[in-house]
Amino acid sequence: MKDGINSYSLSVLFCLYSVVATNDTVASQYNHQIQDSLRSFVGSLPAQQALEQRLLAKAVLRVLERTTTASHTPPSFPAQADERATKINELQQQASLSKQDAVELLSACTDTRKVTRATWQKLMSEKGPWSTEGTVGEVAWGLLSQPWSMNEEAEIVVVHALDDKDALVCAAAARLLQQAKKLEAGERRRAMEKIMAILRDDELSRRPLDTPGGGVERLDDLLFETLRVLVE
Repeated sequence: MKDGINSYSLSVLFCLYSVVATNDTVASQYNHQIQDSLRSFVGSLPAQQALEQRLLAKAVLRVLERTTTASHTPPSFPAQADERATKINELQQQASLSKQDAVELLSACTDTRKVTRATWQKLMSEKGPWSTEGTVGEVAWGLLSQPWSMNEEAEIVVVHALDDKDALVCAAAARLLQQAKKLEAGERRRAMEKIMAILRDDELSRRPLDTPGGGVERLDDLLFETLRVLVE
């Protein structure tokens, strides 16, 4: 990074992002040194160039900032991991999602706590072959691929979540909108307007997106697909 932008900088940034996003020890131990180097690197980039490098550098900085905050303020969750995962899974038995249900489902997608193996196998037993363990976020994310009904307040919450600074929450909202059985016309229009605004902004639409379970997707691809579904 000290050498500025070159043919290797994008690869170096991607590797760095992968390390700090999955290894809390490295993120904590070298936090300040990495942040200082990255801020210097971002400051050296030409204003209208190197967009991918700029986005990756900012993504690494966000991860490191969360690590710093977490070291001083332990994360607060509404329930133990097993309890939360079980309650999230039970949402699929409801006829319709309420505002509170939608908020909880979107929030749970960002919960990286592991559930016990027994609970995981119980929740996943009806969904075919699966890994032997996983997180609350993986349970929530998996539910977003099935059809949902939402009341009007829930629709408003989900559409508003498209503007969330966390790319994962934005993506979760988009997936939920893809699977909505029915959307009120006004909220459908607002969702399309928000998605088009995000897609016009390269810095927002191309944010790195690490989905629960270790998958890597493109946020802009997901948003384009959501827009296609909403237009139909």
